[in-house]
Amino acid sequence: MRYLALSFAVFTLSVAPIFAELAGESAEDQRAKDLLKNADLKYDVREFAEAIEMYKNIIDRFPKSKYRFTSHLRLGKHQFGEKQYEDAVGQLYKCSEGSEDPKEQAESLYLIGVSYFEQTQYQKTFSELRKVTANFPGTEYCNKAYHYLGMAHFRLKHYKRAIEAFRMVGTSVDEGDENVRKLSPGKRLFIKVNDRDLTILSRQKKTLKVMATVKTGDEELVELHSRGMTGTDFIGSIKTELGEAVKGDDVLQVLGNDEISVEYVDTHASDRQRDISRKHVITMSDDARVDIVDGIYKSRVQGVSLDRNANIRVIDYDRDLSNAQDSVKLIVRSKREIKEEAGKIISEEDLLAKATDEKEKKYEILDEEVIELKERAVDLNAVSETSTEVKEGAEVKEGAEVKEGAEVKEGAEVKEGAEVKEGAEPAEPAKPATFHTGIFTGNIMVKEGEAKKGDGIIQAEMNDRVEVEYMDEIRVTGDKPEPQLAEVVVVKGQLTVPIPYESKIRDAALRVKTELQVAEALMNMGRIYKELGLKEQADDKFVEALKECAKVARERGAYDRELEETTQYLLWKIYFEKGDHGQAASVCLNLLRNFPNSEFADDALFMMGNVAKEKEEFTSAISYYQRLLQASVVNTNSKPGDEKKTIGTGSPLAPDAQYNIAECYEKMGEKNKSNYEKALVEYKKCAEQFPQSNYAPKSITKIANFYYQMKDYPRALEIYEKTLRDYPDAEFIDLILLNFGKCLVMMKDYEAASVKFKMVIDDHPESEHVSKAQKYLTYVMKKIARG
Repeated sequence: MRYLALSFAVFTLSVAPIFAELAGESAEDQRAKDLLKNADLKYDVREFAEAIEMYKNIIDRFPKSKYRFTSHLRLGKHQFGEKQYEDAVGQLYKCSEGSEDPKEQAESLYLIGVSYFEQTQYQKTFSELRKVTANFPGTEYCNKAYHYLGMAHFRLKHYKRAIEAFRMVGTSVDEGDENVRKLSPGKRLFIKVNDRDLTILSRQKKTLKVMATVKTGDEELVELHSRGMTGTDFIGSIKTELGEAVKGDDVLQVLGNDEISVEYVDTHASDRQRDISRKHVITMSDDARVDIVDGIYKSRVQGVSLDRNANIRVIDYDRDLSNAQDSVKLIVRSKREIKEEAGKIISEEDLLAKATDEKEKKYEILDEEVIELKERAVDLNAVSETSTEVKEGAEVKEGAEVKEGAEVKEGAEVKEGAEVKEGAEPAEPAKPATFHTGIFTGNIMVKEGEAKKGDGIIQAEMNDRVEVEYMDEIRVTGDKPEPQLAEVVVVKGQLTVPIPYESKIRDAALRVKTELQVAEALMNMGRIYKELGLKEQADDKFVEALKECAKVARERGAYDRELEETTQYLLWKIYFEKGDHGQAASVCLNLLRNFPNSEFADDALFMMGNVAKEKEEFTSAISYYQRLLQASVVNTNSKPGDEKKTIGTGSPLAPDAQYNIAECYEKMGEKNKSNYEKALVEYKKCAEQFPQSNYAPKSITKIANFYYQMKDYPRALEIYEKTLRDYPDAEFIDLILLNFGKCLVMMKDYEAASVKFKMVIDDHPESEHVSKAQKYLTYVMKKIARG
């Protein structure tokens, strides 16, 4: 065993931020940051048009600021929300490729993947979302990415792979994060074991069992199942709850300050040692919540009445420390706003500062008390040995008798005329109360009058504030104690239930469609007609679109270079869709001459290459694709001062171009076999330079097939194995498995070959290669039978 990782996660684990802001900013960054903050405020109040213009302004005015990438992300998210997925992808790519903030990169790639999913471009979905799962584990986007990977496989009817992806949702955590070693009681504990020795167990479809032991006594065996194509990852989970230990019930009972130790026995370690115990310890902790609530301690309130109790609830599971009723302490205070002195002269500068900064109001403390809250029972109907209880929410009707010693629970209503008799006995034998809730409740009276510390009453007046402060000593999302606050206003009389209402939202003004938008709409209509086989109607729409473009060019093009550039690009697209490749090439070359740095240049070069390739003018096609690759070489995400490194091109079409170059050489190899060697080199470039693209597994498969034809079976097998391991979402996994099996047949490893053919038949029943796999399986089974 050369590598082992044992890690844990919970579905609701809130991972601490791992993305730190760089200290020290330039003046340009600071100005861009301020403008971005204002744009975000505009967006939050739904003034979308103004916010979007401000984001665009940041990009234009601050071309060297890191916040321009944040603006690209904001624009992409807006367009994504408006279902303008193509535009969103363009903005998001600029953020993912330029930003040095890992959080922005992860979010951008995730949204790109989902955009492709919404457009049913599932192979691109796999490519982008696998970048998230590979490069940003431990983030919320990784778990979301697994969800959409599962959805994409489900839509393609790849049900086994869909299930594999869905099972990974919630299991990705940052293994370097200390919070992975914490768990809130009541949450599910996820256990992941990564061990290369487990591939044999995975092939045999067996499970792995590990022991989870609680410090206070409980212990359970947890069954882990193989996940993923590699067979090295085993994942399982078990529920946790507050309570006394019950062994063998498939639930870990814990106390609030408990520890869980999970042990995995590594049978073959890298240093040739055997049966090495690998342990991982989890500490129980919880992020506390404090609220001022109603009389049944259920719903939060916005105010408290004078001469009534302020009811307080603290939920902090890590304070359940024993089997008895535990308690917590907190501070309750009343405070009053400090007003400006009457008649005080305030300077104009102070007024402006006050208006812009909106500083927090200042308060003086009037009264302060420390009170104790008691833990609530698990069974709210439990009774003490000397009392009978009227159950919570029960109604005692007029004329009914309530015996002396009976306890009327919170929320029970005793109507007028109900009689409480003396000397009454409990109706039923008493039951001991059971705790382990981690929920603590209590109250304190709020009254008018002079403050007196230690009297157990909070003195206040109308419009004062009552504040509760609870110190959360142990937390999941941090290592330091942190105060938790709740605050309400003091009112007179009975509080009424607030009625929610909806505010009206102004609709953004609709933009008037320009001639170019009309032309693009006509082109899209022509494309639909063409796909339906209605050529005549399609050509009519293309001609109409060309006329609209000509009108724009004639009336405005000479005065607006940006408009002229867009018009030429649209003209090229219309000619290409129309099938007039000669005119498309002419317009494309004109676009490149007039606008060599155009953002449309990549599209134009790529489509020019496709036209030449379709005409079997392979040398010309290769030159166009190579020009695209050389057009915009970008740096890796290196820090200032690092040596400059390049990785292909910044264009999203770069993988397509590289793969097409290799295909062109392969086609040329039919006439001159020396070109097959060049094709092999180009396929290798595609796989190495663009490992996350959907062309990488295609390239690797091409390379493997080349070695297969050359009868270099060991190298072919090595490449097939790498493809299955690195690209579990490849659309042609069934073909790879079939070729893998054929290669094993040529090496006379019939047992292994039968496994691959069975995988094609069992895991890909919809595949066109099933019949071939069945024939090969029949053949190898006969070979195995003969010995």
